[in-house]
Amino acid sequence: MNNNLVNVTNCTHWPVADGAQLSTAFEMRSFTFINDFAAAGYGLCMLKPNDYFHLNRVAPTEDGPRVVMGPGTGHGQGYLTKSIFGKCYEVFSSEGGHSDFSVTSEEDWKLRQFAI
Repeated sequence: MNNNLVNVTNCTHWPVADGAQLSTAFEMRSFTFINDFAAAGYGLCMLKPNDYFHLNRVAPTEDGPRVVMGPGTGHGQGYLTKSIFGKCYEVFSSEGGHSDFSVTSEEDWKLRQFAI
């Protein structure tokens, strides 16, 4: 995404999506594209304790960092940290799967060879 213009990943035949054009077409004040894991991060802030279950017995830290991740066109990831300037979380997203696998050991090399 650049300048609120989006080329949809894995859909090269789709036209570029333009946030400003969508805003005008739907008579909205503004329209801003965000990463799907940024959206998941903001959604995470809306969950209540009965909306999820714990995968282990470790108690979550009050106001501690939070993580969202999952498969997609990459390996989507996002993390949230509490802002020092307010009481809300700041959301940071990435596409972790869109990175190279750096071989640093013999075991890594064997894994690489197995995976290709």
